Amino acid sequence: MVCNTDESEEKEKRILSTLQDKDVDAIVISPAAKNIELLRQLTDAGTRIVLIDRNMGILDIPFVGSDNFSESKILTEYLIQQGHQKIMFVSGTDKAITAQDRLFGYKAALEENNLQFDEKNVVKGYYKQEDAYKNTYTFLTNNLKSDEPCTAIFSSNNLMTIGIIQAIHELNLRIPQDISLVSFGQLDSQEIIEPKVTCIKQNIEQLAKSTLEKTIEALDDNKSNIDSNIIRDSLEIGTSVKNLNK
Repeated sequence: MVCNTDESEEKEKRILSTLQDKDVDAIVISPAAKNIELLRQLTDAGTRIVLIDRNMGILDIPFVGSDNFSESKILTEYLIQQGHQKIMFVSGTDKAITAQDRLFGYKAALEENNLQFDEKNVVKGYYKQEDAYKNTYTFLTNNLKSDEPCTAIFSSNNLMTIGIIQAIHELNLRIPQDISLVSFGQLDSQEIIEPKVTCIKQNIEQLAKSTLEKTIEALDDNKSNIDSNIIRDSLEIGTSVKNLNK
């Protein structure tokens, strides 16, 4: 069974309760919120849990996913190396671990490069295309009037990247001539999109394979300890970032 929480903590609780009532053996979950108590109730009842994408740091529950902090830091550092100092960050939901880790990685890269973090440059996208579009459109409208405008946008999720591109186009701005863009997560059919967006390309095939392996291991009563698995993603350089050093 495949379920979607729509990033709703209440909907997540209802779905997990339903799955438990159906007596499923295992649940692979990318949690909407850091609700350790809820997951502990499931494991205590005998349901095996594998966390995917969002690491809650529970030692006896295996996790499969990216190193969101480090990879967000790498992506931000790439923008800085290209001469960008004012970088807008489009964030996910406040309760999602991935959103927090990616924001922390962005902040760490700024601080380590002696650049000031400005809360006003963080825009909420809530991991939704429409919210990212609306809030980016508003931000960029004001950004055009600023004496010190942001020259680049860091989208922390590929679905939000689509909304961001829509906002940029509707304001008659060009990528990367007028505004640079990077994305945590590649776009579908990125090979044929112009400009090609510089991104953290997530290793989806390895993520799926490792998740299946961890789930099978979790169902093995002879396994007393199951290690987590951090998937190594790659920085894919596209044509969406302007080099301001030239």
